[in-house]
Amino acid sequence: MQTRLYSSIAMLGAAPETRGSIAAVVEAYRANVQAYGEQVRGFSAQVEAVSRQNEQSLKAWSIHTDGLLKAYSEDVRAYGANWSAIGEQMRATANVLGIQSEFLTKMYNVSLQIEIERAHEHFATWRQQLEAGLRAGEGLAHASNVAASMANSVLSGFTTFAGSLNSTGDLIA
Repeated sequence: MQTRLYSSIAMLGAAPETRGSIAAVVEAYRANVQAYGEQVRGFSAQVEAVSRQNEQSLKAWSIHTDGLLKAYSEDVRAYGANWSAIGEQMRATANVLGIQSEFLTKMYNVSLQIEIERAHEHFATWRQQLEAGLRAGEGLAHASNVAASMANSVLSGFTTFAGSLNSTGDLIA
């Protein structure tokens, strides 16, 4: 068995006398919606343009920032390398100064030792000269004592001879 569906369309709407005014309202509403649609499309285009511009600016800033970061990193590395080189130079200078200081100290000690030895030599020479002078003085004193003794002997001999001549002259006279 076959059943058939019957459909009916019933149209509800405004009365025939108001149909023109409803159409005008619908048309005004449609125009209003279209105007909003155009505004939305205009805003959408503006947003899309700003988005593209922001994207380009972001890319440019990203490239610029990357460049600055790389340059800063290189500057930091160069700065570190410079200070490392300066540190090495300072260590080398300290080593050189240590070697020079050690050398100068040794040279000072050597020259001081030489001067001390010279002073000892001079003192020994002066002592020898003083001792020789003292011995010479003692020799001169002894020689003068011998000479005095001889002079006394000679004087005594002359006195005795003169006395004997005087006593012989008394005898002769």
